[in-house]
Amino acid sequence: MVFLLLTLIMGWFRESLLPDFTSDDTNIDIRYYIGSYNDYGFLYQEKLYSTTFWNHGWYVVFRVYENGEPGPLVYVKGSNKGKAEYNGIKFETKGDIDSQTGYFILTFNIRNTAQEPKRIDVGVFADVQIAENDKATIKPLANKRGFTMKDDLTRISFTLLIRDAANVTNVDSFYYGPLEYEWYNRVI
Repeated sequence: MVFLLLTLIMGWFRESLLPDFTSDDTNIDIRYYIGSYNDYGFLYQEKLYSTTFWNHGWYVVFRVYENGEPGPLVYVKGSNKGKAEYNGIKFETKGDIDSQTGYFILTFNIRNTAQEPKRIDVGVFADVQIAENDKATIKPLANKRGFTMKDDLTRISFTLLIRDAANVTNVDSFYYGPLEYEWYNRVI
């Protein structure tokens, strides 16, 4: 089974995306470089930004049902190169930038190595921000395909596609909004 999440950060830095799989807490942090230019068009500063608040990263978890009951959450950590295994389920994370579209493609390869079928849940969550602006404007995409977050000052935008994109497994439920309601997990 393969799941894909497509993200696109638009600005002047398509070639400067830097996926980081090194965290001991989270699976991945998608970071990007932005160069600041002076009045004469010369680069005078380059800064590394994260797509998550305080560079916490994107958490990826899964759980395996046992005897009809949900098992414990298994965190897929970047320090383990985005890999995890539990009760016959092997989970692997891959990240790549599409050379045609500029989208960062996050792929989850999930294999059941046990003899019997398994039911699993997969969750991805983060406190998303763009250009260090935790309150940037978020607009839903048509047909509930995801959202675009835009910082008006820098004109940088971040688009997350979760449905109806090429080679993407549609998600069952999706939430975006204030952090205090993150576990609401409603279907948009």
